[in-house]
Amino acid sequence: MTKKICIIRDDRLGDLILTLPVIEGLKEKYGLNITLVASSTNQTFANRTKLFQKVYVFEKGIINQFKLILSLRKEKFDWVVNCSPFKKKFYKIFIPANNKISSLFLSRYKKTHIIKKLTIQWFLKKFFNHIEVIERYEDRINDNIIHQTEIVLKLFNKIGFNLETPKGYEYNKIYFQENKLVVIHLSNNWLEEERVNDLDELIKSINYDTDYSIILTSEKNMKSGFKNTVNGISSFKVDEEISNNDKQKISFCHEPTLDDWIKVLNMASYVITPECGCSHVATMLNKKTIIIYDNNNFPELINQEYEPYKKEYLKLIFKKENIVKRIMEILR
Repeated sequence: MTKKICIIRDDRLGDLILTLPVIEGLKEKYGLNITLVASSTNQTFANRTKLFQKVYVFEKGIINQFKLILSLRKEKFDWVVNCSPFKKKFYKIFIPANNKISSLFLSRYKKTHIIKKLTIQWFLKKFFNHIEVIERYEDRINDNIIHQTEIVLKLFNKIGFNLETPKGYEYNKIYFQENKLVVIHLSNNWLEEERVNDLDELIKSINYDTDYSIILTSEKNMKSGFKNTVNGISSFKVDEEISNNDKQKISFCHEPTLDDWIKVLNMASYVITPECGCSHVATMLNKKTIIIYDNNNFPELINQEYEPYKKEYLKLIFKKENIVKRIMEILR
């Protein structure tokens, strides 16, 4: 009988993408029946990968967690691997398996008190065979940052698997021929006054000083701070050919479905995005990607821990350099 493993990745889309190289290697080498517990954010993408026999979705609320526990307990897993932070997601401790391991991510911003750390470890060891503590503050101070994909690889190997360093994950389904197009992703990370000004100047410069068309894409729950940026810009219909859009060089693709978003990214010559899920999707598609890191949130550290795994991209940092000038030098 094929053995069963439950992998928990109930956080962001980028976190799941950084885990896929390891999961792909696990499936190729061991042929396991793999179940994923996903978030509502990464559920659709997980289903598109064809790596999982089943995908369950974590939803907030005590009743939803109890329902999830009941479903997962019926599966009778051989292994449970929790790759994500806990954050009050108590269902994880109630999934039975012969061998269970969990990551324990400590704060990168301040040192965790030793009593607190030991108390959490003591509690989790009642439910997991192994706890892998990621001392992010200590790692930052000692300049010993470990990439997320390497952290996940370590989890699997610690419970008896023998996986080698994986290759980068490839998502090969191409929908459209590449066009003279720049996609700019409107992540909420743009929303500081100076950054929004850079964004508006960048759009204007690309529009008037190059022959690239522009499509703006947005996240769900896009904040009102982009209201002036997108005001008066026509909507882009994904099923149209890009050439039909020439009269309107700038278009707005508002909250596209995952499939439509991938179609738009696949059409692009360049993708410009702050560090977020879009940076991982674009590099996974092997697009020429410009990733802009938050200067207020340890940009070098975040880059070392969360950069697209084994992918090429250009790294920029807000305020550290002239974002518009650097990008326009590339596009001209």
